[in-house]
Amino acid sequence: SSGINAEYGTESKLDSLKKDSVQRVAPNGPTTYRVFNEHQFNLKYLVVVQLERRLSDGSRGPLDDKEDGLTMIDLANFDTRDQGNPFTELVCRAKSLYHGHCMNRPDYHAQSNLREIKRLGLVVNHKADADYKNSLKRLRKEGTKLTEIFAYHATDPKNVDSIVKNNLNPQARVVNGAIHGSGTYFSEYPQKSQGYGDAMFIFKVILVKGQHKKVREDAKGFCVELVLKDATLFKPEYVLYF
Repeated sequence: SSGINAEYGTESKLDSLKKDSVQRVAPNGPTTYRVFNEHQFNLKYLVVVQLERRLSDGSRGPLDDKEDGLTMIDLANFDTRDQGNPFTELVCRAKSLYHGHCMNRPDYHAQSNLREIKRLGLVVNHKADADYKNSLKRLRKEGTKLTEIFAYHATDPKNVDSIVKNNLNPQARVVNGAIHGSGTYFSEYPQKSQGYGDAMFIFKVILVKGQHKKVREDAKGFCVELVLKDATLFKPEYVLYF
């Protein structure tokens, strides 16, 4: 801006030159403009850029090279300000999903209060991840309309290892009943899932018309319950321990 001021001076100087803005074209950079009147511009888009964290070994994240299993993090002493910790972004994301979804869906009456997350499990299941990505790629290639969401499934902590290793099985008997038919049950309301156990999974889920059942959909389109029968349309991402 010092260069612009030196060349054109103040707004009054621009007026005398019958100019309302200054355009600068950098030899190896973008064109930039400077205006002095707030009526000359209008905010239309806000672009938020999220950079992937790349480690020194070239991998995209701290879980890429891990074997199937669960990486446990005790949140009591975890410093979410430490951007040098490769797990910080994953921890913040999981906590934000849970807190944000609870706050944005307060109309579900059961257990509406936020619970303290004491420990967080980061899930690695390469087969579930590959199955999910293959389904997503196939559906998109076919031009199928779909929506990717995060949904919740709580359970007894004793079941966590099996789910991490094998994913959920839609053909298995539903322990808490199958009032809405057979399949795997999820909820977009964390408050709903919390009532089924002290370990709650956050799953990534692909919704495709005709391949899931919605139960009690609210005005915003969030479902108290979702039932899916195809295990390649969901994969576990996190486990929250309360």
